[in-house]
Amino acid sequence: MFPIKDRLFCASIRSSNLDSMYFYLLVFIAKIKEILNFFIWLITGSRFERIKSRAMEVTKENFESVLPNIKKSIEEATFLTIDCELTGLNTKYSDQRFLCQSSSIDFLISQGFDFNKLFKEGIPYLNLEEETKYQENIEERNKPVTSSSYSNSNSDKIAIPPEDKPFIDDIIKTVKTYLKYSDQESIQLPKCNPFLRKLIYQTIGEVFGSEVCVETKQLENKDRVMYVSRVKSEEELEAKAKQKFDEESKILDESVGFTKVLREVVNSGKLVVGHNMMLDLLHTVDKFLTPLPEDYHEFKDCAHALFNNILDTKFMSSSETFKDTINSTVLGHLYDSIRQDPFVIPDLEIESGCESYSLDAKKDHEAAFDAFITGVSFLAMWNYLGRENNLSPDETFSDFNLLRPYMNKIYLMRLQDNQYIHLGGVDPNPSRDHVFHVSFPKEWKVNDIQQFFSPFGNVFISWINDSSAFVGLYKRDQATLAYTTLCDDETCVVTPFAKFQNEDSPTSANRRGSHGSPNICKKRRITTSSSKDSLSEKVLEKKTKRKVPKTFSESDLWE
Repeated sequence: MFPIKDRLFCASIRSSNLDSMYFYLLVFIAKIKEILNFFIWLITGSRFERIKSRAMEVTKENFESVLPNIKKSIEEATFLTIDCELTGLNTKYSDQRFLCQSSSIDFLISQGFDFNKLFKEGIPYLNLEEETKYQENIEERNKPVTSSSYSNSNSDKIAIPPEDKPFIDDIIKTVKTYLKYSDQESIQLPKCNPFLRKLIYQTIGEVFGSEVCVETKQLENKDRVMYVSRVKSEEELEAKAKQKFDEESKILDESVGFTKVLREVVNSGKLVVGHNMMLDLLHTVDKFLTPLPEDYHEFKDCAHALFNNILDTKFMSSSETFKDTINSTVLGHLYDSIRQDPFVIPDLEIESGCESYSLDAKKDHEAAFDAFITGVSFLAMWNYLGRENNLSPDETFSDFNLLRPYMNKIYLMRLQDNQYIHLGGVDPNPSRDHVFHVSFPKEWKVNDIQQFFSPFGNVFISWINDSSAFVGLYKRDQATLAYTTLCDDETCVVTPFAKFQNEDSPTSANRRGSHGSPNICKKRRITTSSSKDSLSEKVLEKKTKRKVPKTFSESDLWE
C-alpha cells in the first residue's frame, strides 16, 4: 500500500537541449499541504558532444505564454530527469491552511528557499480527480437557465432555517423593489456566507424565475458578494450563462496549471530518469495525475501505465556493472564518481549568464540542481555502457537496449534481498525461509524479541502491531533449528513466513506480482480536457477509494 499525504508544492523545471531553453518554474497552490520541489531536465538532439542550455524563470504570470516552448522541449527530448524535495505531514488540514515540519522549514531556509516567491508567484495544479470534480460543479451551476429550471425536486431543495428566514425575506423584498422602482443595471446584495448564498440562489429562482440573473463575484479584497440584474429576454439570460461558463472554465484551465506539463510528459512516453525516485514517483502520480491506489499491485499498474519508460539511477549505479567503479550511490558521491575515470561526461555547454547549473556548482538539495546532476550522472553511466560495447557516442545515445537491464526498476531503501520494484514486470521473489511471523505479549519490546531469538544469532524486526512482528534471522542457515526449537513455545507463536502468508491470504494463488499477469477489473481512466484521446488509452485498475492518507517519513537515506 502506498497512501500519501497532501502537500504544498513548489516546483522547479528546467529544459536543457541542443538548441532550446532552460525553464525555471515555481509552482504553488495553497490548498496543498506540503512543500515539494520538483524539477525536470530534458536532453534532446542526436548529437551529445555539446549540449547547450539557456535559462528563463517561469511563474504564474508567464506560465501559459511559455507552455508551448516547454511542450516543444519535451517533444524533442531524449530523456527527462526529475527530483523532488519532500517534507512530511500526518493529518489533513483545511484548504486555507498548511502545516509543515519545523525542521523542514529550517532546512529550506538554510538552502536559501524563497518563500515570498512561493506564495506570490507560484503556479497552481490539480490532478484528474480534482479537475473532474470542479468541471462537474461548473457544468451543474451553468445548466441552461429557464423559468422551470428553478423548480427543484423536494430531495434537492434546502429548507430555510427559521433563524435565516428574516434575512432571506429581506433579500426578496430588496429584489422586488429593484425590479419595480430602480433603473440600475444591477444591485449588490448584502455580504453573506456560502450557505446563505445558496439559499438566495434557490429562493430567487423560485420567486422570480428567469426574470433576473444572480451572480457571485469576487471583489479585490477577496470577499464574495452577489449581484442581481434584470433579464430582458431568455436569449440574454442564456448569453450571460454562457459567458459565466466560459469564464469559470478558463479559471479551471488556469488552475490545472503545472499539471499540463506532467500530462505532456506522460503523453510523450519519453524516458523519465530520477535518483532514488520512489517518493518522487509517488508524489508525481498523486499530485498531478491520479490519486494513488491503495493496493500495491494496482499501484504498479497505475505507475507503469503512466510512465512506461522510467529509470532510477540509484538502482543503475548499485548494479553489478558499476559496483567496482562506484563506491557510494548517494547522489553527491555518485556525481563525484562519474567525474573521474573510467567515466567520461559528454561536453555540456552552459551559455553565458546561465552558469547557475554548471558542472562545478555546489547546490546540493536544490531540486533543480539535484535533477541536473542526476541527468549528468545518467549520461556518464550510459556513455560508460556504450564504451564497454565499443560504441561511439552517437551510437550509444541512440541505443536504449543498453539501458534495458535498468528500465522500470525503482530502488527500494533498507531492503537487503529485494532492492527494487519492477514496474510492468515481475518483482524479485527472494527466499523468505529465514523469516517468521511472531505473535507475543503486548508488553514485549525489541530487547525481548532479540533475547527470544538470541540462541540463533542477530535478527532484524519489522513490527506489524504491538503484539506481532516479522522476524528475520541474519544467520539464514539457523532457520530450521530456530523453528523446531521455538515452535512449541507457550509464550509466543512462531510461524514460518510462507505458511503465514498462505494462511493469511486464502486467495494468494491468484495474487499478482510473483507470477502471472494482472487482471484488469474496474478501470481507472487517465483523461484530460486537452488530450483525451492520447491519455484515455492509459487504463488502470481501480478497486477501492483511498482512505485517510498516511505520511512517508524522511531521512538522509533518501539520497
